[in-house]
Amino acid sequence: MLRTLRACALALTVSFAACGGGGGTGSPTSAPVVTAPVGVVTSHGSLSTSLLRSSGRVDYPLRIYLPVGYEASATAYPIIYALDSDTWFETMTVILDELGIKAILVAIGRGDRRDFDYQLSGSETFYEFITRELIPFIEPKYRVLRDQRTLVGHSLGGSFVGLALFMDRLGGKYFTNYVMQEGTFDFNSVGFRMEAQEPLLFAASNGQLPIGLVVHGATCCHYAAGSLLYEQIQSRHYQGLKAQKKEYPQSHGGMFIPSFTDAMRFLFP
Repeated sequence: MLRTLRACALALTVSFAACGGGGGTGSPTSAPVVTAPVGVVTSHGSLSTSLLRSSGRVDYPLRIYLPVGYEASATAYPIIYALDSDTWFETMTVILDELGIKAILVAIGRGDRRDFDYQLSGSETFYEFITRELIPFIEPKYRVLRDQRTLVGHSLGGSFVGLALFMDRLGGKYFTNYVMQEGTFDFNSVGFRMEAQEPLLFAASNGQLPIGLVVHGATCCHYAAGSLLYEQIQSRHYQGLKAQKKEYPQSHGGMFIPSFTDAMRFLFP
């Protein structure tokens, strides 16, 4: 019954993609959702972080999706940590289900904080929240393949994934796959930070980078900036790197559905 009600709710969703090419501040505008049966949403709770003491208590709503068949099996699954659950959660669950991809999806809310958390001002603290608080909170509760974690973000969220890539591979190496959709690498000097970090990554890695990397962008907007980062990484000829770059003719928000679909097919063939 729950799945039937959610499918009906999705059928009533009517929203339109933003066509702007700009800075990516504020919450991204959602794209149309294609209706389909979905797995199980198990939680709409929140996790409070103890790291942001200067801001006081911060609660991050969590939306957790388990793939079809999870409850009837003993299998462990890859896990996807996604930003902007306020906008894209239902869309992502439908795409995963339609593609038959068996993965757990954990989506993090608080679009009102994306201008801070996803940029240099707060990215290190937000990364620490994800790795030191969210992951230890989530993964003991579910059957997770801890060597198959994916981090996904769009717009400012995409640029955060880029920043997290360098923090992660120079530190704890929590994630295996990094998906940057329309990352605003040319916004507020984020691109300069990325460019400066890549040589440190190369020096520390001994030329080994066994990850999945997806850099997608819209022609109208941030494809060129993302492409520069992608080409810089590719020029190193890292061993073990599985990478994809794609350009989309849709708008900044309109590219989300084809981009997320292509990224999932690429990472979970």
